[in-house]
Amino acid sequence: MYIVFDIGGTHIRIGVSLTGEKIEEQLVVPTPPDFDQGVATIKDAAIKLTKGKSIAGSSGAIAGVLAGSRQKLFTSPNLLGWVGRSLSDALQAEWGVPVSLNDAALAGLAEATIGAGIGSPIVAYVTVSTGIGGARIVQGKIDATTYGFEPGQHIIDIDHSACPTCRQPGTLEHYASGSGLRYRFKQEPSMITDTAVWQEATHWLAVGLHNLTMFWSPSVIVLGGALILKQRIALSELQVEFEKVSKIFPILPALKMAELGSDNGLLGALAYIQTKR
Repeated sequence: MYIVFDIGGTHIRIGVSLTGEKIEEQLVVPTPPDFDQGVATIKDAAIKLTKGKSIAGSSGAIAGVLAGSRQKLFTSPNLLGWVGRSLSDALQAEWGVPVSLNDAALAGLAEATIGAGIGSPIVAYVTVSTGIGGARIVQGKIDATTYGFEPGQHIIDIDHSACPTCRQPGTLEHYASGSGLRYRFKQEPSMITDTAVWQEATHWLAVGLHNLTMFWSPSVIVLGGALILKQRIALSELQVEFEKVSKIFPILPALKMAELGSDNGLLGALAYIQTKR
């Protein structure tokens, strides 16, 4: 059996596959702020899913920058209690098999190969949820990097009001992610009804997509994450704003909504296992 997982700032998804071809069953649990609690949560979920059967391999995504041969988090704005700890080592010690870690690139891999980006040679995947992550997929493979992709951390505004306590310039994540909106407006994004707030977030996300287009030159941009899938930020309005902002290239990449839903991270992790078999 194969265990796959997707660790976000709000939820952890854990899935099981009997053959490595599809996910038979999965569990969704809140993400503990503490690393040890998080490891225990994943282990408990794996026991329930495998029902005592042996694990042949495991792969998963975690939101943040990976270091130490991609074995542990170097930084993560929404998983501070997990930084500097080796999730791969902790799970490998429990299961006795190698555990490969990646980031939002796994969700991008799934969307590029079996989802909304299928057939496109260069796919940019962007997830807009608690944080903002993403990846560049070229010809069905995750593009090479030294550390990974962090589109949510690129600076779009030097106004410190986005984050006065941390004294950092305003990143895309500060202006258009769930955590950024929560910080700025002191309420959960699901409770924000002011259309002006969402119009501003849509504008800043369009600015971020313009920059991403200049950096990555994709043929399509696939957007996922709760703020997109639940249409807090409407794709049609984002398309209009994107066309207003981006005037450099003769044809802009198409904007498409992710088709695999919240399962894309698990499906990408499963696809990654298949490449290593």
